Amino acid sequence: MEKYPSPSQDELHAETYAEKAWTLMEFSNDSELVADYFQRAIKMQPEMVEWNTSYVLWSTSEHRDDGLAADILEKMRVAQEQDPENFCLAACYLEQRGKKGEDVKVEARELAVKILGNLLNSCNGMRAILSVYSNYISIDEAIALAEEALELHPDERYLKRCAALCLKWKIIFFSYSHTKQSMIDRAVSLHEEVISLYPHSSFVKKVDCGSCPQFGLGCWLVDNQSGDLTDWQSVSSRCCRHKKGRAGGEERVSRCVVVRSAL
Repeated sequence: MEKYPSPSQDELHAETYAEKAWTLMEFSNDSELVADYFQRAIKMQPEMVEWNTSYVLWSTSEHRDDGLAADILEKMRVAQEQDPENFCLAACYLEQRGKKGEDVKVEARELAVKILGNLLNSCNGMRAILSVYSNYISIDEAIALAEEALELHPDERYLKRCAALCLKWKIIFFSYSHTKQSMIDRAVSLHEEVISLYPHSSFVKKVDCGSCPQFGLGCWLVDNQSGDLTDWQSVSSRCCRHKKGRAGGEERVSRCVVVRSAL
């Protein structure tokens, strides 16, 4: 602090404000403080486009279920112009435009090509573009895209997680008739890999998978050491808020359960 003193007694460094905002994004629900820190950092160093991008994406996540107001959409458009290589932002912007009724199929496919060529970038946007595909193109094309990405980088655990998620979407929310056993087997296999690759969050993933009766994986919730969790249905009922509706004459569970799941 002596070597790099703050600009004034009442202000911190812009970098400090940005780091505080990122930390609060992960570990706090204080949205007003997150916004304040980001705004302070951006005001002090407006040329740091990644701070503005993070702020805009965070603002989007805060209103994801309600649809975005016109002012936030405009902020997304401006942020994308300033940070064109952030494909996560680009995919999120497409999804919000799709919610407004725009046809985003062509742009989504063009963006997917860019993402496939940049999969190892931390801002690759793979999960976001898969959501766009499943909602506004087709779940089958989303699965194909996820599998193509995994073929390019078969050892990337994040891509395995994306592929597993797409298969789960298909099995739970898009299968209006009998699901092929081969697809269920592939989904189970990928989920088992993902659980082993993310050991620190494996229990949450087991609960998430146990809540999917199509998988037949209730036994995953048995804690062999303590034996205190044997009823996966009671656990999943506490962890998932199932919103039900009618679609095509069949009762379906809202996709918000999966989108918000730990996987």
